[in-house]
Amino acid sequence: DGKFVYYTRNNISKINNRKDNKGIQNLQLFRSNIDSLGHWVSEEILPFNSKYYSVGHPSISSDGKTLYFVSDMPGGFGGADLYKVPISEKGILGKIENLGSDFNTEGQEMFPWVNHRGELFFSSNGHIGLGGLDVFLMTLDRNGTFYKLQNVGIPVNSQNDDFAFT
Repeated sequence: DGKFVYYTRNNISKINNRKDNKGIQNLQLFRSNIDSLGHWVSEEILPFNSKYYSVGHPSISSDGKTLYFVSDMPGGFGGADLYKVPISEKGILGKIENLGSDFNTEGQEMFPWVNHRGELFFSSNGHIGLGGLDVFLMTLDRNGTFYKLQNVGIPVNSQNDDFAFT
């Protein structure tokens, strides 16, 4: 609806030490309101961020009701996993949900993007592909449930890393 913007940023602060116990500054998700002049105002850090793991690469469903993102938070399947969280009409975030083993592997799942039909594109180096990160598509059934994983193939994918599909 153009009222909010979600974005990834590292958690640098001049005041606080925001590094984890290994000295790493992880990525975090933020949301800002967009005022009538198009300025980003009232920045807020999302509640599931942590200095101990990264959270990033937001994508909002076309109806504005779901935020998809990636994280290497504990309890996942491997490196970075795909997650979703419902967004209420008032912008309140619900309970996060790992998208499960149909999406996530021991590798890296990253850069989700949802088209107007609700189909989810993402990059992975854990599913069988052409090499490195490949772009995959998860299609929906009539009930809105993801059911079919597809490698989008050539010419989108190559032997190198292919990602950030928009």
